Amino acid sequence: MVSKYWWGYELGPRKRRGMKSLRSVGRSILGEGLRAQVLRGGVWLGAGSTIEQVLRFVRNMALTRLLLPEAFGTMAIVISVSGALESFTQMGIKEAVVQNPRGSEDSRLNVAWWLSAGRGVLLFGAGWVCAPLVASFYKNPSLAPLLRVAMLSVLLTGLWSPRAYAALKEMRFSRWAMIYHGGALAGILLTIVLALLWRSVWALAIGFTAEAVGRLMVSFVLGPYWPRLHLDREALREILKFSSGMFGLAVLAFVCTNVDVFVIGKMFSSATLGVYGMAVTLAQAPASFALNLLAQLAVPAFARAQTNDQRTNRMLVSMTTAISFGCFPMFVFAGLYARPLLTLIYGNSYAEAEIPFALTCGVAMTLLINSPLTAILFARGLPQVHWRFLVSRTVVLVALIVPLVKWFGVMGAPLAAVLAVLVGYLFQLERIFDLTGLELRRYARPCIAAAGISLAVVGIRLGATLVTGLDRPAPALLVGMGGCGLAYFFCWMWLRDSIRAVTTVELEVVASTHG
Repeated sequence: MVSKYWWGYELGPRKRRGMKSLRSVGRSILGEGLRAQVLRGGVWLGAGSTIEQVLRFVRNMALTRLLLPEAFGTMAIVISVSGALESFTQMGIKEAVVQNPRGSEDSRLNVAWWLSAGRGVLLFGAGWVCAPLVASFYKNPSLAPLLRVAMLSVLLTGLWSPRAYAALKEMRFSRWAMIYHGGALAGILLTIVLALLWRSVWALAIGFTAEAVGRLMVSFVLGPYWPRLHLDREALREILKFSSGMFGLAVLAFVCTNVDVFVIGKMFSSATLGVYGMAVTLAQAPASFALNLLAQLAVPAFARAQTNDQRTNRMLVSMTTAISFGCFPMFVFAGLYARPLLTLIYGNSYAEAEIPFALTCGVAMTLLINSPLTAILFARGLPQVHWRFLVSRTVVLVALIVPLVKWFGVMGAPLAAVLAVLVGYLFQLERIFDLTGLELRRYARPCIAAAGISLAVVGIRLGATLVTGLDRPAPALLVGMGGCGLAYFFCWMWLRDSIRAVTTVELEVVASTHG
């Protein structure tokens, strides 16, 4: 038990309970169990992703003042086309290494490297050949050389050291964070420097490729590897078997996330696409941060509990609660204050994209709530179930996006995305209920509570419209942040009793163990 003395001073009952709580937290983080590994991994991945996202945010703020919107529209097409070529041959090699119990063995890593490298070479060649066709389709000759430079990133990514994937499987998240996030920092900084010198879309293209160079170099520095010519047939069969279940997933995911760029890029000017793209990117930034963190943490964690439905359901409810209470107020605030946010961050010319920005916040929140469900499916080796989720989402999106864009303009694209992601999410949720026996009431309770509490932000927004002087960007955002803070206070009040109950049980266990 915790001593009632600390450095010669007598502790009261409340302070002794505090010391017990601190020791319990310390054991939770420094221990060797799954929970401790996930917590430590969250710290590393969160820190790395936060630094990267902050630098990207600062970079975009600077670039919107250095480059014209046309540059961002042109680069959006380049990145989308390179992503399209990559998605058609996506094999899920990283997921195959993480999911396989023997994925860290040299024989598996060797096969993974050769498959990844061969795919990268083929994609680069395909991109080089297709570049003039893309430029002709969009009637923009500059797209061809830009696309050929951007396709270098696909080639370089295929040459990564496979020990980077092994680090993720073994939950050595500090190494993965330094490879994935640290390797990108040089490219982010280089983009700003080049934009200051050139004021051209080429600053974006070269910076994009430089990020891939950085990640490749760091992957071999932290995970030295030399591929062997001999391929283990058993390992090859295992990876190809897993990849067969992944077939089409990347294509469907790509269509869901990039079809708006192709449609708007064809139906509107590059400047309109640039304004739309930067607004959507800003709305997606918090979700991208959280989704990357969850994807890297959740799949290995659920893989450890893949044969235990009760443990899986407890982890799912805990993750859903954290996502709901951590993100609902923020996304409601961002959606309601889209215009002042865009005006202050990017400038007046980007404020016209306020409705696409707000709708994208809804898409991002739904994807976050859905992400633990996807992690369970990959952890259990069932990518084909996620494939059906993406099919339903893609069918709805493709069927709706062109008519809605014709009727409502650029806001029709995120409107179609909202409807599509809701359909896909409900389908995948129903499959998880069958797979793990999860109770709907237990799962939905934190989501409903967080959504209800977030109405505090709506109330503050409606009240502020009655006060003169609060329509300017800075005052409006200050009031909105106050409403968001109030919502988070209510979230804490709602969670406090359950947190106290869990803490009390943990302290009793610790006391009985060390008493």
